[in-house]
Amino acid sequence: MLAARIGDGTYPAGTRLNIGLLADEFDTTRTTVAKALRMLEADGAIVIYKGMGWYVAEPPPQGDGGS
Repeated sequence: MLAARIGDGTYPAGTRLNIGLLADEFDTTRTTVAKALRMLEADGAIVIYKGMGWYVAEPPPQGDGGS
């Protein structure tokens, strides 16, 4: 569900993701949210800045299709 919300722009690039608020929003534990964030980080959807938190990643630049 979180990945879908990132994909549809509910959480746009640069948005700081608060584990506690996400746990409340999805009615789950902070541990479960942290696991999901680590999986999304591995996929490149979010980034972690040590001491600052989790943020939605910028989308990769789109190629122009040429060479």
